[in-house]
Amino acid sequence: MSRIVDVVHRNGPPVSVPPTASALTAASTMASHNVGATLVLDAGTLDGNINERDVARRVVVPGLEPGSTSVAEVMTPDVVVVQADTSHQEVLRLMQQGHFRHVPAADGEKLVGVVSIRDLLRFEKEHAEAENQQLRLYVYSYQ
Repeated sequence: MSRIVDVVHRNGPPVSVPPTASALTAASTMASHNVGATLVLDAGTLDGNINERDVARRVVVPGLEPGSTSVAEVMTPDVVVVQADTSHQEVLRLMQQGHFRHVPAADGEKLVGVVSIRDLLRFEKEHAEAENQQLRLYVYSYQ
C-alpha cells in the first residue's frame, strides 16, 4: 500500500505564505511555483491554506483589492492535515468527503508537503500503468 509521503515527496517542500501577506502575493506565489494552493504559516505554525478558488470567490468576486486584502481575511482555516503514513486511498477518500482539492501532509508535527487531487490521480494512473505492464510481461512470457 502506498503512503501519501510517496506522493508528497515528488512535489518538493511545501509552498507557504504568512497570514499577513496579501492575496495578490499568495496568488503570485502559487503562480510562480505552479501550484493551486499554498499553506498559511505563522512562525512555522499552520494557520490554514489559501487556494485559487479562495482568491476567486473571496477576493475577486466580492470586488476586494487583492493587494490590500490579507491572506488571513480570506484563507481557509482549520484545514485537515494527514500524516505521512496515511494511504493515498484514504487521503483521496477524505478529499472527496470534505470537498477539498488540497491537503497538507505532516510527519509528526513537521509539515512535509501538500498533495492535490491531481497528484493523487496521476499517482494512481502511474501505478495502474505499471501494473498493466507487469501483467503484459507475465502473459507474454507464457505464450
